[in-house]
Amino acid sequence: MTLGGEELAVLNAQDDWTAAEVEMCLPEWSQTLTTSLRFLHCGTVLAPGISLAEAGIVDDSKLLVLRISVWHVITTSHDGTVRLWNADTGECTRSFEGCDGHDDEVLSASFSSDGSRVVTASLDGAAKIWSTDTGLCIGGALGCPGDMLSTAFVPGAAEEVLVATRDPAVKLYSEDLSDCRRILEGHSDCVNSATLSSDGSLVLTASEDGTARIWCRASGDCLHVLRGHEASVLSADFSWNRALVVSASDDHTAKVWCVESGKCLQTLQGHRGFVLCAAFSTAGTLVLTGSGDHTARIWSSSTGDCLHCLGRHKGAVLCALFSPDGSQAATASWERVARIWCTVTGKCLHTLRGHTSDVVSVAYSLDGARVVTASFDNTACVWSVETGQRLRVLWGHEDRLSGATFWPNREVH
Repeated sequence: MTLGGEELAVLNAQDDWTAAEVEMCLPEWSQTLTTSLRFLHCGTVLAPGISLAEAGIVDDSKLLVLRISVWHVITTSHDGTVRLWNADTGECTRSFEGCDGHDDEVLSASFSSDGSRVVTASLDGAAKIWSTDTGLCIGGALGCPGDMLSTAFVPGAAEEVLVATRDPAVKLYSEDLSDCRRILEGHSDCVNSATLSSDGSLVLTASEDGTARIWCRASGDCLHVLRGHEASVLSADFSWNRALVVSASDDHTAKVWCVESGKCLQTLQGHRGFVLCAAFSTAGTLVLTGSGDHTARIWSSSTGDCLHCLGRHKGAVLCALFSPDGSQAATASWERVARIWCTVTGKCLHTLRGHTSDVVSVAYSLDGARVVTASFDNTACVWSVETGQRLRVLWGHEDRLSGATFWPNREVH
């Protein structure tokens, strides 16, 4: 029965059954990629491998069934593989590799909205689709070796995949990568990043030509060319409500733009090095930038004022992002630690120590309770945001990691 008192089934169970056999009799409740089941008898969880008889369960006993959310981490590596991990146990639950796998560093991995597939991009020039149930490759598209940047399923609608390469053009493919449906052409130099708005209706690209562009995904039309930077635009991102765009540039500035008009609203000046990354808080009121000058900065998106300079880093800040509620920020730089900051005071709350080589990425879980870091020491680590303590080390890759993120990592639209 459930916590609500609903009776799910009456089972004619054998004494030597374990929780696994009980679960097999509840197919509609069986565990999925994001949930697992727990059985309780008289307030005690039925431990794995313990029989019903050993747990003191007799005729007419009642078991309480709980469905528990399971967080996963997906990691990408220079060893050419992608791995899926249970963030609670540290167990590797799936490895995407084999004879149909990548032959070089994997740069990105993205889930479909329903979690049934993963799309990956690699320096071997290939994008591939994988089944999360079997770990097998079920589709792919071949580009030019070394040119692939990133891939992503369109949020909320898995019928298209965005593929970005180092070409000036970005492409939209069918869900199995067999058909190129639209080519977004207009940049005069290489594309450095491509991202989708939260509802999947818009595409945003950043380029070596010093501009960013906003595109209509459905038609492929360029809606706005965002001109104003004096050097390459390294990255760009939408606000969650897709009203604003922030761009990060080699010219030591970031800029905030209006999506509707394409006009520059604010220029964020203060960094003394390349601005490598920029992101909005969920509410869109704050911008966080990471720079080659070894600092991150928090800005007001409405006024352009710098609210806090987050120092202490010993290298370029490669990754910087807000927690889901905007109360904290996390940064990763060319050193062996990551840091968590208070966005109200600008103070460092935790320094996450434990990696033995440079940390190249950091990401929050959707509930904001944990972060995951990826390092050149071949591992990812899961940390408690509240205490700063390391909870799990994810071992298994044979080469440096290029990234790690939680899944689910956003609400399904």
